[in-house]
Amino acid sequence: MLRLAVCDDNVSVVEQVESYIEKLKEISIIYEVYFSVEEFYSHMPEVDFDVYLLDIEIAGASGIQLAEQIRQTNQYALIIFMTSYPKYVTEVFDVNTFDFLLKPVTFENFKKVIYKVSDYISASKMNFVFMHNKNQYAVPYQNIIYIEKIKRKAYIHTN
Repeated sequence: MLRLAVCDDNVSVVEQVESYIEKLKEISIIYEVYFSVEEFYSHMPEVDFDVYLLDIEIAGASGIQLAEQIRQTNQYALIIFMTSYPKYVTEVFDVNTFDFLLKPVTFENFKKVIYKVSDYISASKMNFVFMHNKNQYAVPYQNIIYIEKIKRKAYIHTN
């Protein structure tokens, strides 16, 4: 299940994205829509999404600043920017952007990005499985910083 937040002040773009989500039957997506940065901020403490689909310019506010706020609370969230202005391509990657969609967003481009997101999330939820004293343990790969071997023992260092 993919949890997606869409933040864009253009109603027609949001409706288009919603129709694309509905077309993707192979991937289960739960989503919320926000038409302003203020509306998003008011719900921010109570929501946590896997993916944030953000417009760069949202009713006089900055989607990049919104992404910076998201990064403060969730460093693993995937952020995808949508914009009509290709000049922002380099700026968006300062906040560890996962991808970038140029408007008007086509279904094929949207589908490609969502499949890429789904594959990435599936891979990141994989676990390192090991045995210790006849018990099986699993540690998510994303939590492992490094594995250290000293003589016959391995030490897993996690965040």
